[in-house]
Amino acid sequence: MKLHYIKILISIFFIFSVMSCNGQKDQKNVEKMKIKKSNKEINSINKGSDSTNKKNTIMKKLDRIKLAKFKKENQYKYTENDSVFKLEDQGKIYREIKNKIGEKSATVNVYDKDKLVLIGEGSFMFNCPVGIHRDYDLEGNIIQEKNFDKDFSFTFINLKQKLLNEFNINIDNPKLDLRIDRSSTPSEKKSKYKILLYNELRSQYRYILIDGVTGHTIKDINVSALD
Repeated sequence: MKLHYIKILISIFFIFSVMSCNGQKDQKNVEKMKIKKSNKEINSINKGSDSTNKKNTIMKKLDRIKLAKFKKENQYKYTENDSVFKLEDQGKIYREIKNKIGEKSATVNVYDKDKLVLIGEGSFMFNCPVGIHRDYDLEGNIIQEKNFDKDFSFTFINLKQKLLNEFNINIDNPKLDLRIDRSSTPSEKKSKYKILLYNELRSQYRYILIDGVTGHTIKDINVSALD
């Protein structure tokens, strides 16, 4: 009887051992399936990001229909929504200028004349380059990039607000005879805004000089135009 009982216990132990091993194998198989699935998902995501990148690098082209419709004497100009567009023929390139009505800012796009693809873009404020300007090759790859704001912690937006609040000058007022320039000397860590506001006869102007980093007013004087 004892021997028979021991055999039964051994049999039960063997059965549980097999079940345990099978359970571990099943678990490993499940984990392998999860890993394979995870890898597939990652590959799918990577493919998706690749296609997204490809979409992002699609070249911007100049509209041939608009070019044919509005081109006149090597220049065209038209209004669309709240902006005025002007295209200039400059030899090997077309230069498209977009001005938002009532604002002193402009966006400039440069297109290759033969391929009509975008080869340069940037923004301007009072003819001063602002923000990031980029140059592209004919395949749409960036070949040069420059940030014109890097030396101006005190931005044009800050300047606009300061002139309005402290000097009662609205730079978007089309009636004002206003000129704004800015310059920087990186070696001396100096950046400045120069504002000239002329009177109606242009016999006198107000000269304001503002620090391009701190926004501090350096100078504010009235000057005779003959000086």
